[in-house]
Amino acid sequence: MLRLKNISADKDYKTLVVLAEDEAVGMIGMSKNYFYEHNGSYVRILVMVVKKAHRNKGVGKRLLQEAERWTRKIGATAIVLNSGNRPEREDAYIFYQKMGFEIRSSGFIKQLKD
Repeated sequence: MLRLKNISADKDYKTLVVLAEDEAVGMIGMSKNYFYEHNGSYVRILVMVVKKAHRNKGVGKRLLQEAERWTRKIGATAIVLNSGNRPEREDAYIFYQKMGFEIRSSGFIKQLKD
């Protein structure tokens, strides 16, 4: 709970949840960031999930529309996200492209061990 408490207290983070019959069926977590390469800010989607039983019912679309609304409200000019490039993410890739996102780069991660 401390993690969510810290995120919720930060004005540059936004978490949205979609409920259906008092059950969380979708969630998006975002943060405001600043471009290094030019002036301005953007929103990074850090997490987005929709329960399997609620996919293809507009939940993801609604979350992304609200993300765009928040992005405009805070004066940011772009939204970026990373999505794994595993075969099971193919539907997500298609969805993001239908929602107007372009594939631009690959992401890399290095886990640091103690």
